Amino acid sequence: MKNFLIKHPAMVLNITTLLLIAYIYLTKAHFQFLIVNLALALIPFNLSLLTKNIPSKPYLHIPLFLIWLVFYPNTIYMLTDFSHLSSIGTGLANSFQYFNYSILTVSIILALLLGLLSMESILNMLTRSAGLKILGYIILSILAAFAIYFGRFLRLNSSDLFFKPTETINTILAANSNELLNFVSYFSLMQLFLIFIYQFALIYCKREYI
Repeated sequence: MKNFLIKHPAMVLNITTLLLIAYIYLTKAHFQFLIVNLALALIPFNLSLLTKNIPSKPYLHIPLFLIWLVFYPNTIYMLTDFSHLSSIGTGLANSFQYFNYSILTVSIILALLLGLLSMESILNMLTRSAGLKILGYIILSILAAFAIYFGRFLRLNSSDLFFKPTETINTILAANSNELLNFVSYFSLMQLFLIFIYQFALIYCKREYI
């Protein structure tokens, strides 16, 4: 079992996510929207695997990277799903709340992990320069923050870019600029902090166990 986990970590993460989706559906958990959100979180993760394992040719990598870029913010977007805790009450006083709080938290952490893993894989594919990778973290954090705002407050999603481009652009242009900039600033910094913790954890694991 240990050898399987070591040799096939991507498969384990895919299976774990699918099992969690099935569990949420079968138990009729309160937060049924997590089914779609977790499925969306698998897309950038598997796109990064696909990009990593195909021949190193720009005409193959560039389209995959652009598709990955569209879906990547879905993984970070799930951090805002904590706002739905109000729908079950804030007291954590009964088994209904314990169960649904646990489901929501596990789902958000798993999606975030899938997103960070996919980002690391994509940036490693694009560059080996530490400076350029840091720049990549900053740019991706800002872009994701914009996308999260559009999704959470303007109710836009990734598919709208393809199916309703004109309406989507008009909605974005009509957004409250001050509120947008405040949100983007805070959520960009939050992502960079999470990325820092993630990178530090990777370094610690390498030094401690390898």
